[in-house]
Amino acid sequence: MGWKTFKDLFCGNDYIVSVESGDICIGSSANPTLIRVTPQGEMRSALRLRGEKAFYSFLEKNLPALAASSKKEIAAAIAAEDTFTSNIKVYTYSGSNILEKSCEQLGWPNVTHDGEMMNDDTFSPDRCHIIKLALQESLSWAKHLAIEQRKLQEKLETIHKEAWENKGQQSEVAKIVDLLRLEIRCIED
Repeated sequence: MGWKTFKDLFCGNDYIVSVESGDICIGSSANPTLIRVTPQGEMRSALRLRGEKAFYSFLEKNLPALAASSKKEIAAAIAAEDTFTSNIKVYTYSGSNILEKSCEQLGWPNVTHDGEMMNDDTFSPDRCHIIKLALQESLSWAKHLAIEQRKLQEKLETIHKEAWENKGQQSEVAKIVDLLRLEIRCIED
């Protein structure tokens, strides 16, 4: 995917450009997904702008090269093969998997060659550091899940206790109903 080609042609260095769920995202450090662009060149705004006219007015003011381009030109840039000036190895994790990626420049708000935004707390050129982070997160999740399991177990015990108490109340109510039925029969006789 040509996210870098897209950035060089339409955004320059004024905006952060990354890839998320197959779309090109244009944004800032505060909001990295102000605008989403599909591989077909269709744009969607996350900005609170009223109507398409306001969106294109924003584009003309802030991203004039993008505003002046057709969907076909945008799609061609996205389909282009990116070239990079450097190839620095960087590591991250997903669940228990340690992933090796490449980037041109380390740190926030830079992007890997495949377009993923690099946060300082989840990317590092030091593989051992990332393994430690992944382990810490796994241990944190395990602790959280144990706490949640304990809470659910306590709720289940409370429900069982209440159900047992209700069962006792039900038998008392059944006895009262039986007595009332006997009284009604006596009255009818």
